[in-house]
Amino acid sequence: MKAIPVSPGLAMGKVYKMPEQKNHSHIPRIVENSEVELQKLNLAISNALLEMKEIVSRLNKSSQNQQAEIFEAHALMIEDPELVDRAKDLILQGKLSAVWAYKEASDEFAGMLAGLEDSYLRERAADVKDIASRVMAHLLGQKSINLENVPPNSILIAEDISPSQMASLNPKLVKGIITELGGKTSHTAIIARALEIPALAGASGIMAQVEDSNLVLLDALSGEIEIEPSIESCLAFEKKIQELSKSKAELNQYKNLKSETRDKKCILLGANIGGHLDIPSLIENDAEAVGLY
Repeated sequence: MKAIPVSPGLAMGKVYKMPEQKNHSHIPRIVENSEVELQKLNLAISNALLEMKEIVSRLNKSSQNQQAEIFEAHALMIEDPELVDRAKDLILQGKLSAVWAYKEASDEFAGMLAGLEDSYLRERAADVKDIASRVMAHLLGQKSINLENVPPNSILIAEDISPSQMASLNPKLVKGIITELGGKTSHTAIIARALEIPALAGASGIMAQVEDSNLVLLDALSGEIEIEPSIESCLAFEKKIQELSKSKAELNQYKNLKSETRDKKCILLGANIGGHLDIPSLIENDAEAVGLY
């Protein structure tokens, strides 16, 4: 199976399929008691904010400050008065249930942002969808998906992964990531590169092809995925991992050396980044400047 490499590397591990959130279609759309629905919405927003603050605190304590910034930004978006007031209007004027009102309000805002010319603002549509899924989870009485405690040596497989879900991911437990959606500029790809986790995107239909604990070989250099490989394939892949590790070790010897030619001409060594989450990797690898941003 082939997919798009979005974060380079090689990984071998057991499948962990990300749980799917409940659908809200079974919830009544029109209700009579709007005051009760307003209370439900206010409680869901309060619980989502509390949840985010706890995650921010935990990430900051473990020195994952840049991942914590994602949750801090999302906390501000959850309280955005235009979004909240629009949902409340739909409850009071349209007699919608809290679940349907918040879903429609957040979809409106995400659609509006997605249609803007400014690329930065367009990307915020994904953030609106992200916070909406968190509030919706509380409205539906389910826990938000948390990737902090997945099994060790996991290959995380999902249809897509939101920015806040990626920020909650424990890089010590996840060996690799495969998603059906997304691409090189997605939040999943950007954070995976920052955490140096091999990742593939665009693996259409893979959720239906794997089960939890299936062994998977993930080649985020060639884009190849092998499910339940033979012993021979595993041995050959382990050799590739060793060779890649050796190559990285050889390159590491050039860190902290001057970037200059044999005739002593200095060359500025820069790197292209997708966002601020890439900065620690630049510092770690001795980059001297940022090229494309």
